[in-house]
Amino acid sequence: MADVYAGVNFRYKVLFGSDELKCSKVTGLEVDSDTIEYREGGTSSQFKKKLPGVYSASDVTLERVALTDSPTKFLNMLKTQAGDSADPSSLTFSKQDVTIQLLKEDFSAVTKVWKLTGCFIKGYKLSDFDASGSDVVFESIVLSVDTVEEGS
Repeated sequence: MADVYAGVNFRYKVLFGSDELKCSKVTGLEVDSDTIEYREGGTSSQFKKKLPGVYSASDVTLERVALTDSPTKFLNMLKTQAGDSADPSSLTFSKQDVTIQLLKEDFSAVTKVWKLTGCFIKGYKLSDFDASGSDVVFESIVLSVDTVEEGS
C-alpha cells in the first residue's frame, strides 16, 4: 500500500483583516478549558467531581521569511497597530480578525477555515543572524487571540 502522506505540504492562506499575509508557518492554534473541581457535601466519596470551566484561545505565531523587498512587514504591522507615539491623539487601538484557510493541493478551493477573532500583535521576533551558518532569516509575530471559530 502506498504511503498517502508522503511529500504532503499544506496549502493555506492567512488573512489579517483584509490583508493577505505570506506565511511559511502557523503555530499555536489551540483552545483550552479550565477545569472546575468540586466535592459535594454529604457524600462519602473521596473523589472530586469536575466540570468544564472557561475556554481560552492560545497565542498564535505567524512566521515568514524576511525577504529583502519587505524585511519588516510584520514590524510595520505592529507600528500601525500601535499608532504614532509622537502624536498621542493618534494612539488608537483596534483588534483585527485573522482568517486561516486550508486550501486544496491545487489552490482551487478552500477546504477548511479557522477564524481568530479579537487579535492583536503582542510580540515580534527576528531570527538570529549567523554569518557562519546557512540559515534563512525569519521574522515572526505572536498574536493574542480572543476566540477561535471553526468553519468550512
